[in-house]
Amino acid sequence: MLTLFLAGLIYGLKKRNATSNVFLAYLVLALFPTLLTYPHENPNMLRTVTALPSIIYFCGLGIAHILEAGSRVKRKYSFLAYIPLCIVALVVISATFDIYTYFRYQSTVMNESFEVKDGFAGVYTFMHARKIPISKFRVSETDMRLYRKLSP
Repeated sequence: MLTLFLAGLIYGLKKRNATSNVFLAYLVLALFPTLLTYPHENPNMLRTVTALPSIIYFCGLGIAHILEAGSRVKRKYSFLAYIPLCIVALVVISATFDIYTYFRYQSTVMNESFEVKDGFAGVYTFMHARKIPISKFRVSETDMRLYRKLSP
């Protein structure tokens, strides 16, 4: 998909029509929230969702340009008739790799990301290290026992 995006982006920059300029400006503006946010503070993929329309446009522009170039030279070189098949194969391979990565690696990460490990021990350790009194907050009796257990 990166290949198609780059082909479309280069073709759009070279062509310089109004539609390509609008989508290029939209892409730059859509990436600002991601570029201006420190990722360790609050990582979130939703900041880049706004860039998807322009990415899809440039991928489609890349496909259209490759097919157009392939149809022009198809008469001279018969092996270039397989360009559409290569594009389909590229998309299928990319989708297969993404599905494999999701079910092999990311599914285990997602299951663990919503678990509370050791209760809220990390929070209480943080509060205790900075001498933040827990009495300022509404805390259950179980959490109070855990906090006292962590306190020296």
